[in-house]
Amino acid sequence: MVNTSYAYFDATRNNPQNDLAGRYGIGDHWMGSKYMSGDREDSAVVALWGQHASLDRLLEPARDDESWTRSHQTRIGALSMRIWQSTEMGNEQWSNL
Repeated sequence: MVNTSYAYFDATRNNPQNDLAGRYGIGDHWMGSKYMSGDREDSAVVALWGQHASLDRLLEPARDDESWTRSHQTRIGALSMRIWQSTEMGNEQWSNL
């Protein structure tokens, strides 16, 4: 979830209305690729979201208890802002993510 949420944050932090960029940038981080496993395979993520959770689950509208920001209306948008916007890590470049 770390890679996926940071990819979304990085794509949208300078333009919160650019949700399309955020959606485009998270697919491989969530689903995985030929070169890396996706966040959805992480045991903690499986416990929370279920085995092989689809990307569509992250793109659902944020629930009332997940609406920490008004600028991002999806579950991944709200979550990524909650994690990264409030930390110094959100202001740094992380090339290894």
